[in-house]
Amino acid sequence: MKRKTITMVAILAGMLLSSCGGTTKPQEDYTEAFKRARDNTQELIEYQYDFELTASIKYKDAVSFSPATYRGTTYVNTSNSETQFLQKRELSGLLVFDSTTYIYNSGTDLIKISADEDKDFSVINHETVPSVYDFDKHNFGYILKNLNDSGFSKAKYSSGKYELSLHTNFSQDSILNVLNFIDSKLILKAINKFTTKEWGVGLSVNSWATIDDNSKCLKVFHFDAGISIKDTFDIRFNFEQTFTKYSGVTITLPSFANTINDETAIKNELNTIKTIYNDSKAAATSYYTYKVKTTVDHGVSKSNPLGLAVNSTTQGNARRQILNDKVYFNNKIEVDSDYKNNDQLGNLIKDYNSYRAMLNDGNDTVYDVDDPTIGTNKYYALSNYDNYAIDEYYMLPVSDFLSFDNIKIIKKTTDKNNNTIYKFGLTTDSIKQLLNHYNKSIRIDFTGATVFDIYNIQSDFSGKKASFKLTVNSDGKIASLDIDLKGFYVEKESSDHVKYRLETSIQYDWGKTYNAATKKEDIDNK
Repeated sequence: MKRKTITMVAILAGMLLSSCGGTTKPQEDYTEAFKRARDNTQELIEYQYDFELTASIKYKDAVSFSPATYRGTTYVNTSNSETQFLQKRELSGLLVFDSTTYIYNSGTDLIKISADEDKDFSVINHETVPSVYDFDKHNFGYILKNLNDSGFSKAKYSSGKYELSLHTNFSQDSILNVLNFIDSKLILKAINKFTTKEWGVGLSVNSWATIDDNSKCLKVFHFDAGISIKDTFDIRFNFEQTFTKYSGVTITLPSFANTINDETAIKNELNTIKTIYNDSKAAATSYYTYKVKTTVDHGVSKSNPLGLAVNSTTQGNARRQILNDKVYFNNKIEVDSDYKNNDQLGNLIKDYNSYRAMLNDGNDTVYDVDDPTIGTNKYYALSNYDNYAIDEYYMLPVSDFLSFDNIKIIKKTTDKNNNTIYKFGLTTDSIKQLLNHYNKSIRIDFTGATVFDIYNIQSDFSGKKASFKLTVNSDGKIASLDIDLKGFYVEKESSDHVKYRLETSIQYDWGKTYNAATKKEDIDNK
């Protein structure tokens, strides 16, 4: 009777504890429960999750600011023979270029499109999906995907959450991964000045998760951390993923009005545009004006101690006449450049006006003309002139640029004047190609005595905005070309974080004609 009474008391006590939210399960069960939920989530063939990462920095005795916020949604469906993947992400803050980016795979292609609120794309980055590409690791969230047993120690359960204990080294690595995830290069550069040992000073981490009782998968994964480095500055960030759907995921690619993204259709359209390009170039006489603006900011470096941008504006006009299949041209170039400043390049570069022209003088002589503000013009005959493409079609990229290798999406519209407007989505390689072209086109030193590249094409480039717009008039000729490139690169030797921007505007006037100059004194007077 006594044993039975004790047993009943124990049962009643267990029922009471259970009804009050208590539990008799050992703590290790919570650790295993979280691991199972983590593994179940990562093994899903269909899933959708929302994510948000915010970072903030506070320097000593300074106001805190947010260098970047990164949020979005990821959809994955591997139930078919081919992985379907789509991620929408929004970036904003001081150290990133504000944009909404869509990343998706189509066959063996990995496509990135950046768009504004009206879904008018501004850049596309296109590359082949590597055979070892891991969509989950790249887009599942660096922290959760890498949270293996070596980084995770145990979990406790409280108020519906699994409170997670993480190893210090894992936390530090995760901080670096997340900061790299939002492209905060300046933060990483500052952090890398300190040793791993100093990293640990002031490190605080908080991480927790909730689990869906029905699916036994994660509902929320949360990670926030803060570090204090040598009492100089504090960094805090907060990362959270919310899993909202586990099956029936539909991959719907972003819709951009009036766009062409089928490979065959793009190639056909580009062939038509190349014909327009070449027909315009082959016109018996033509005239257009151009303006090219460049901005390069090397940040704080020896060559630029104040971290100020260096600007240059090149403008002028190009005139053409074709006689007997020969192109006679008379091009004006005017340079107004900060590169001439002593604090940049030791006064190597000057502002100037100059001309380059091919004369119809019986010898087809090509001259460069220095037109100084004060003094007599100087004429330089180019005896070894090799008919370089920029003089054949000044400041315009060659028509071979219009290829599927460079352009993966086209937006085609018509304005009220019946002009056809083509807007191209560019690859990263094509952005480099354009910058390289304008390196050669903008003759900072027309005599060739000083060789100077505005853009370091061999560096680690990233294009954050790329707009390439071509307008064709109702007669089927080029009316205008507008290019706007913006991004950054990291110089390999100095590790300088360099921002760049290139803006080009070319406007045709088919009402003007040009008759080739026959003597050098007529070059700058036509």
